Amino acid sequence: MDCKNISVDQTKREPEYTRSNAIPKQDSEYRYLLTRHWDDTRPTVCYIGLNPSTATASDSDPTMTKLATAANMMGFGGMLLVNLFPVRSPNPSDIDRHDSPKGSDADSYIEDAVDSAEAVFAVWGGKGKQYTDRIAEVIDIIDKPVCVLDYNKDGSPLHGGARGEFYNRLSPQPYSL
Repeated sequence: MDCKNISVDQTKREPEYTRSNAIPKQDSEYRYLLTRHWDDTRPTVCYIGLNPSTATASDSDPTMTKLATAANMMGFGGMLLVNLFPVRSPNPSDIDRHDSPKGSDADSYIEDAVDSAEAVFAVWGGKGKQYTDRIAEVIDIIDKPVCVLDYNKDGSPLHGGARGEFYNRLSPQPYSL
C-alpha cells in the first residue's frame, strides 16, 4: 500500500475491539506481538515500535489506544503491533540494561506481522535513533514500503505515545532512514 494514498478521517475515533491478542498472553519479560481487531472487512496495519510497555491481550495502554485510533482514522480494521526490541518496560532505557533485549523470536514475529498487514508504519519515536543498526536489520526484513504517521523535528518517526496534537499530526508518508 502506498503511504501517500492513505487518507485520514478526523471524525473517526477509538474503535470497539472485537478481538485482541498478545504473545505471550500473560504479562512477561517479553511481548512479541499485540493485536487488536474491530472490522474484518477493512485492511490491517502493522506498527513497529521501540519496545512494549504495559498493554496485554486484555488491557490497553495509552500508546496502544492512540495507535488503534490512528489506524481506525486511516481506514484500517485491525492492527498488529511489534517492536524493535520486545523486552517489556515502560522505560525504554531498560533496553540497554537488558542482557537480551531482542529476545529469541523478535525477527520472526516482525516478519510474520509485516506479511499479514497491508501497510507497515514505523512508530519508534526519537529514542529509536540510538539503535540505527537494529533499525537497519528490521528494515531489511521488510519487503514492502514502510510509512510513518509523521516525522518529529529530529527526523524520527512519530511515536504512538506522542503528546500534544497527535491526531492532527497524522500525515502518512514514506519512511526514510
